[in-house]
Amino acid sequence: MTFDWSEFLGFAQSLSKHSNPLPHGDEAKYRAAVSRAYYAAHHTAHERLRNEGLSLAGRNIHNQVINEFRNSRDRSRVRIGDDLDSLRGKRVKADYEADAAVQLATAQLASKLAEAIIQGIHAL
Repeated sequence: MTFDWSEFLGFAQSLSKHSNPLPHGDEAKYRAAVSRAYYAAHHTAHERLRNEGLSLAGRNIHNQVINEFRNSRDRSRVRIGDDLDSLRGKRVKADYEADAAVQLATAQLASKLAEAIIQGIHAL
């Protein structure tokens, strides 16, 4: 059985609830939510491309996935690529920038954006 990447989205959404305190502090929770939301969308997009027969591999897999969608003539696919790139930027801040303020609103926005990306992929 293969892992359903959309489970990361459900996890991100549960972390994005204000009334769900964790012992490690809210910012850690929100950073994790942004990261998991991105990976739910990224893996769903990557899986879609593989199912379409594209073989993507290497160091820049994230850029490859984004660019495959962005370089399409289909406006829906371009939107998916643009949104995925935007979400990736939020994930990079959450995962690597200690000075970046990652708050509840950021986590909720990331979850909503990931959900829209995944729905867009399923609608293709």
